Amino acid sequence: MLVKNILWASFDRILVLGAGLIAYILVSRFLGPEMFGKISFGLAISVLGISLSQFGANHIIFNLASKRYPTALRMVKASSSIRLSVYLAFTAICSSLLFYWLGNAMDVLLISVVILSQVFVGLDIYQYLLEGSFNSKKNAKANVISRLLAIFLRYLLIFFSAEVLWFVVPYFVAGSVSYVLKRKYAGIVRVRNNRLYSAYLITNGKYFAIAGVMAFLYTKISEILLGTLLGFEESGIFGVGVTIGFAATFFPLSIGHALLSKGLAENDLSSKFVVSNFLMIVSFLPVIIILGLFGEYLVDQFLGKQYSVLGNYIWLFSLIGLCSVLSVINNRYIGTFSNGSKYLIKKVILAALIAPITSYFLIIRFGLAGAIYSLLLVEFLQLTIFNYPFRSGLLLKQHFRIFRVRKFTV
Repeated sequence: MLVKNILWASFDRILVLGAGLIAYILVSRFLGPEMFGKISFGLAISVLGISLSQFGANHIIFNLASKRYPTALRMVKASSSIRLSVYLAFTAICSSLLFYWLGNAMDVLLISVVILSQVFVGLDIYQYLLEGSFNSKKNAKANVISRLLAIFLRYLLIFFSAEVLWFVVPYFVAGSVSYVLKRKYAGIVRVRNNRLYSAYLITNGKYFAIAGVMAFLYTKISEILLGTLLGFEESGIFGVGVTIGFAATFFPLSIGHALLSKGLAENDLSSKFVVSNFLMIVSFLPVIIILGLFGEYLVDQFLGKQYSVLGNYIWLFSLIGLCSVLSVINNRYIGTFSNGSKYLIKKVILAALIAPITSYFLIIRFGLAGAIYSLLLVEFLQLTIFNYPFRSGLLLKQHFRIFRVRKFTV
């Protein structure tokens, strides 16, 4: 059952990875770093809106679904309206600020529409409901259909040499189709008191939501500062690097989610947490090695000379990706403890305070490379040093156990 859930959680990514990466690379080459950078800039900003509108559902709904699925489903449905309102308000505020900063109406329109295109991603907390209840197969079906449609649209847009604004449409299509299908797969349940369930999600998820906002500051600040300080071209190159480096992280993340869900359901969380970290590292090491050895060649061949600077750093993006998905699982493990949510918010606030400072000075000193170094440093600290004071070094002990894994059962 567990292995099947991992495979289904990875199936959609495996199926669309090839076609999706090819489409992504073609779009990057067609638009060029500057235009593509404006889209990447909008997507980076949208992460904040998604975090705000989900109210920590990635923790609350995920953990609740494994034990009380109907209650989790009611909470998802009851909170839809307020979550939609939050994201739309966020988009309006961002558009106003962008107009004040950029002044260029076309740039503001493009970036604002990109932000708006992620509204269904913000609404889609059904994914955590399905993952937490061992229904990754349904998640996979929805993702395959929506992403293949988006990929097909991108090929069409390149074929017809469409204007840059049209390249936002696939984001709308992918998000809306995925959301509608997952809502259907989740099932029907009667909700008698919307306010009660919405209040529960907001009250119990507020620390996770704040953590998500702070996470935005340390994960996306480098890309945003690049666009602000050096221009959209640098931001575009950085965005392409993040996408390629993180492309295969779906597999270790699927392993981590599945084992954590199993550990919660079987009251064997500590053991499953250690095994999940071990398997996540082992499964992703080949990607880092390949990109380290052949990164420059692959970038030149597939992205072209305009992105050649990326070849020296692409393996670092994959290392950042591994640290990031390991942090996701480590944070969810911490979140299962009674004082975990409060610790997470303190930890992320610390990272959010450090990231803008390191990003700014490293970007000023090293340019694009500085943004990469800053993100790697903060992600590593988030995964290790910042976790170790929790419960008198519990995470440090668990991390040492990873290197002593000899045999395990999943």
